[in-house]
Amino acid sequence: MKNYIFLFISAFTFCSCSTEVSNEPDQRDLAPIESDIKVTLLEHLSEEGPEFKIRSETVELQPCINFYLTTEFNYAPEGLKINYPGIYKPEVCFTALGPATSEKIFPYENGTFEVEFVNEGVSNKGELIVDDEKYFMKLFSPVNVFVDKETLYKIPENSYWGIIGYHEESSAGLAQKFRNELKAENAVFKQYKDGNYGYFEVVNGKMQLPKLHGYWFAEPVIFQFDGGVEQLKEIMANFASEHGEEINISLNSSRGDEIHSYSL
Repeated sequence: MKNYIFLFISAFTFCSCSTEVSNEPDQRDLAPIESDIKVTLLEHLSEEGPEFKIRSETVELQPCINFYLTTEFNYAPEGLKINYPGIYKPEVCFTALGPATSEKIFPYENGTFEVEFVNEGVSNKGELIVDDEKYFMKLFSPVNVFVDKETLYKIPENSYWGIIGYHEESSAGLAQKFRNELKAENAVFKQYKDGNYGYFEVVNGKMQLPKLHGYWFAEPVIFQFDGGVEQLKEIMANFASEHGEEINISLNSSRGDEIHSYSL
């Protein structure tokens, strides 16, 4: 069976703040942005645990996919100010349309924080609210910066999600067989709350499939499993040894793992 890879990636006055410039080209080398900026809330997932991440990107597509959005961060426990001085254009152009982007991780725990985004000298103020369940960011009167999805739910610990894909309708029973094998190993197929989780979305209690997945038939799968990633890989490898020609399974985890049955 052909293999497919799926990757489900006014100024504040602060005390004891830190300022960082994410990219360091000379300001004279920067091109004007001339675009609104879309802000996306994400979780950076790793073995050390999830961290809050902000991705910024121009709405207008750039002619070179390696153009990046130079970004200055003024971070403090009370809040955050992000300024976008311009777009840096490297000498070598990777010819493909795409936005100019930047990403940054911020260590915000539960609480309410002021935020401000400055694009081409225009201030866009708002607030960030963090609780045990979610992140919520709202800009009060956005002008040229907007938040794509204001609420980001935190991915529960020991979660795995992904896609079961196959090219023959008769293989649908194998998808259920895989779920049954997971249940036998104490995986829990709980219902996740409706909303945006950054890497996937849940609507009416069901995880939504990506728009492009490359299969004739595909099913989403999401569950919690406390047995550990190595045990899960063993389950998937055993399943693939028997059914790998008929079905592929690709999973991501709340610890940042990517697991594909065809590579085990």
